[in-house]
Amino acid sequence: MDWFTEIKGRDIILEDLREQCLHKALKEDGNEAIWWDYMKFVHQECFGFITQECSILGHEKIEVDYLSTL
Repeated sequence: MDWFTEIKGRDIILEDLREQCLHKALKEDGNEAIWWDYMKFVHQECFGFITQECSILGHEKIEVDYLSTL
């Protein structure tokens, strides 16, 4: 199976927006470095699919409230 054909452009754009919002919130709080922990988690655990649910798990991993970064 080709994992990359399963990912839709819309999913990529939504994840990019989530990443930008998270980065902005973490930077404002002086916690920008943990953004990389989120990125590592999402790109390892969500390989082949990108969903809001996986992003929520990534937020839980770095102990940041998902709704606070929307």
